[in-house]
Amino acid sequence: MKKLPSAIKRKSALLLTVLLILSFCQVEAQGIQFASSDLAVAFNTAKQQNKLLFIDMYTDWCGPRKMMEKEIFPQEKVGQLYNDNFICCRINAEKGEGPDLVKKYEVEGYPTFLFITPEGDLIAKGIGYKESADPFLELGRSAIHKKEINFSVSKMRERYEENKNNKKFLASYIPQLDSLGLKIELAAVLDQYCKVLKTPLDADFNLLIKYVFKVNAGAFDFLMENQVAAYQYFNPDSLFPNEKYSKQVQFEGIFNNIIIGGMMDAIAKKDVDEFKQAIAKSKRIDHHSPKYPLSISAFSAQFYTRMQDTVAALRELHYYSDTLLPTILPVATSLDSLEATQHQTSKGNYLAYLAHITNVTADKYLRYSKRNSDFQKA
Repeated sequence: MKKLPSAIKRKSALLLTVLLILSFCQVEAQGIQFASSDLAVAFNTAKQQNKLLFIDMYTDWCGPRKMMEKEIFPQEKVGQLYNDNFICCRINAEKGEGPDLVKKYEVEGYPTFLFITPEGDLIAKGIGYKESADPFLELGRSAIHKKEINFSVSKMRERYEENKNNKKFLASYIPQLDSLGLKIELAAVLDQYCKVLKTPLDADFNLLIKYVFKVNAGAFDFLMENQVAAYQYFNPDSLFPNEKYSKQVQFEGIFNNIIIGGMMDAIAKKDVDEFKQAIAKSKRIDHHSPKYPLSISAFSAQFYTRMQDTVAALRELHYYSDTLLPTILPVATSLDSLEATQHQTSKGNYLAYLAHITNVTADKYLRYSKRNSDFQKA
């Protein structure tokens, strides 16, 4: 058998290498093809091709981002939609141009997906890991639709200046700001909405209940002052159709979650005024669910700990163990049985939460107190 000439061998090896490279590229091409992370280049390319810019905002430490990279981005149907309609790039939120984008587009979690026009106008935003490709594809399609109808936040802002006393305009603007996660603007527009209300209707109360989120805001004060009317008009079936809890529990939960959100914000910023506002407003709510007094007590202890006020923290821990726990324990037991029977929820929901808060309280006793009586309580 004759041996192949060396030149043919070299050509055959080269051809095999090329085929392997092409095969690899075809596999890679199935998923999202991320372009340069240089924003100026990406914006210029988007303008030249009349496409939106899709930015995957990530951090090195973000676990969900790694899951998106592994499970969602490589899928062929995802790549087809995103590569055809967007200039895709990835930006580290903590490096280079990342911090500026985080501030400009109010990025609060990772990964965050931004859809931006070549002029820099945000028209869609998504956040967090998607368990399947479908919601991620729907997010992309919603951005494409907004591009087709020439949706623009900048134009809405211009119209806002002319229509800030127009309730109908404000009611359409609020959901748009919420969908983009532009909370600073949203809070201001919600406050303005309350200022133009003369005779609030059921639609007004339900809109506020759905979108108000800030404890130290005029819109939340408006709801607090009109709790009776707000509860009367509250329609949980239309606002939260998948919830199984009673109307009273859902209504109370909305108010309390805003208050707890304010407490968490106060803890993060060491903001004494916001913390005091949250506590004062909490006292104006008639708590039917035992979860919220537990949460308020736990976050109060956390706030005092963050402020290094050990005396106040221990005072809150004593209130929990001596007053709150003995009062709430039988209530939580009976509510667990009631919720399990009426709403087909898993039994032990309230007691499990009670156990969690008790465990946290015990841990704080052991950390901050040197008294033997507190060790016994722990």
